[in-house]
Amino acid sequence: MIRYGQHGVRRQGQLAEWVGRVFARPQPIEVVEQRYNFLPRRFRSAGCLWSVRAIRRSWDVAATAILPPRRYFHVLCDDGGERMLFQELRQGMWYLSA
Repeated sequence: MIRYGQHGVRRQGQLAEWVGRVFARPQPIEVVEQRYNFLPRRFRSAGCLWSVRAIRRSWDVAATAILPPRRYFHVLCDDGGERMLFQELRQGMWYLSA
């Protein structure tokens, strides 16, 4: 039996948020400065220039039938916010993950 109450609405809201994140299109960014020729140091997104204070984690994802190979970076920016960047390795394009 399905009950529609406050608890169900919260779960539906969480599900909608998760689906939105999974299927959201990544935003193209411009990496204006790199460290060691591959680590992002500064990037431009939506007209704002962000400095990367630290890279928390990086990892590679192999190509699949639908997606090209990618290199992900979980970064801490100068404003204290954490962001997920990735680079499509075949084209060299950079994106901010949603």
